[in-house]
Amino acid sequence: STPSMVRRGVFTVGYSRSRIEAIPGESVIKSDPLEVNTTLEALFTSEEQAFVKEKNIRRLYRDEDINLGWTGVMGMAVSPSALGATADSYSQRFELGKGASFGPGNFVKGGTGVVTRFSGDYFTSVVWNLNIEYYKRLLDWNTLAAHFTYDYGHQLNPSNGLLLGELEGMRGYGLYHLSGNRRFLFNFEDRLFLKDNLFRLVSLGGVVFFDAGST
Repeated sequence: STPSMVRRGVFTVGYSRSRIEAIPGESVIKSDPLEVNTTLEALFTSEEQAFVKEKNIRRLYRDEDINLGWTGVMGMAVSPSALGATADSYSQRFELGKGASFGPGNFVKGGTGVVTRFSGDYFTSVVWNLNIEYYKRLLDWNTLAAHFTYDYGHQLNPSNGLLLGELEGMRGYGLYHLSGNRRFLFNFEDRLFLKDNLFRLVSLGGVVFFDAGST
C-alpha cells in the first residue's frame, strides 16, 4: 500500500530569563549579563508513515515500530523586544530525514537540518547538522548499533556554542567537557539481549560501547 502522510502545525509561546555564561560550564554569577526571551514559535511537521516492525533494536525484548519514511520540519520563532525580550531576535529551522531497510533487523536512518538566528537587523549565527544511525541485528539476542553526527556552527557566541559531553553522548565525560564551533560524535555499540523476564522479575542485557568526539 502507498505510505500515508501526516502533517501537523503547532504554535507555542514561551518566556525565559537566564544569565549568559562567559565560558560554558563555569558557574553563573550575578555579574553575567541577563538575557530575557519572550518567544512566539510556529512549527510545521510532515511525516510519511512507512513503518517496519523490529525487535531487540533499542528496547529489550520488545517489538518496535520504526518509521523509515520521509520526515520534514519547518519552523520560525520570534522574540520581540516589544514583549519584554532583551533584543529583537528571529530564528528559522529546517529539517529533513529518511530511512532505508536492507532486510529484517538491518536499516539506516539519517537526517540533516539547519537553524539560522538573527538579532536585530544583522545576521548572527547558523548551525548545520548531519545525523546518521545504523542498526544490524546479527542474532536474535545481538544487535550492532552505530551513530554519527556532525554539527557546523558559524558565528556562534559563548552562550550558544556547540557543547560535547555526557548529555550529548560522550559517556564517562562530564557536562560541557568541550565547546566550539564544530562538533563531531561517533558511537558504536554491541547490544546484548540476554534473558527476558528472569524469575518474572527482571530482564538481563548488556552493551559494549565505544564513543569518540571532538569540537
